[in-house]
Amino acid sequence: MKSLFAFIINMILLTVIVAASDNENINFDDYFLLKTLRVDYFRFGDRDNEEIILDELIEEPVWGGNKVNLIDTLNLGNHFFKVYDLESNRLIYSRGYSSLFQEWQSTEEAKKNRKSFNETVIFPYPLKPVTVKFYSRDYYNNFKLIYEHEIDPANYFIRKEQRYSYPKFKVHFSGDPSNKLDILILPEGYTSDEIDSFKVG
Repeated sequence: MKSLFAFIINMILLTVIVAASDNENINFDDYFLLKTLRVDYFRFGDRDNEEIILDELIEEPVWGGNKVNLIDTLNLGNHFFKVYDLESNRLIYSRGYSSLFQEWQSTEEAKKNRKSFNETVIFPYPLKPVTVKFYSRDYYNNFKLIYEHEIDPANYFIRKEQRYSYPKFKVHFSGDPSNKLDILILPEGYTSDEIDSFKVG
């Protein structure tokens, strides 16, 4: 029993070391720009089936995420997306997540009807063409490929986000957003004349 336990522990440690090594070998600047590529899509289906249809690609002018831990090794969430460099087929970014569609699949409505949900994923803007692959967990808790799409970052039809300027102020600043958590507070219910009350409150 002890030898089996030791074997399991060693395998877990090996997996963590390999995953950490893979993260370390990916240099952000070799594959990405400090911008964001937003992928908007529709996930639709019923209780037992799902499909994905691409809506649009949007270029956002900044990347506020981590530049080091690019590969998600936690294996959490009901869905997963992975970004591969098209030329080398190397995994360069991944994230696990869950969705409202997954929750809806557990309802009575999902047994009788099909429904679509708009979803979005983001990742650093790639320097070269990539393949994005979307996965969902199956009945056996394994990730199954649902959809994949090749993206050329130079594509003319990638829409550039239209940014609007709104008054803003910093409540607290901890440092570089690439290794800190950004929290946005929206003053819903306050008028422009009440902004001082919002700041104090």
